[in-house]
Amino acid sequence: MTEQTEQKQGISAAIIVDGDRVLMVRRRVQEGELMWQFPAGGIEDGETAEQAAVRET
Repeated sequence: MTEQTEQKQGISAAIIVDGDRVLMVRRRVQEGELMWQFPAGGIEDGETAEQAAVRET
């Protein structure tokens, strides 16, 4: 029997601090509702977590 493994796509996030400031973004989470979050997103094929964090920032 052949074992099948499912590869899950990862996510990456970044916390950017510059002196006393922190970078955050507002994203729509529901109709009409915005939420503050750290920049984050999915890691694309062939991309490292660090590259994804830079791209999402």
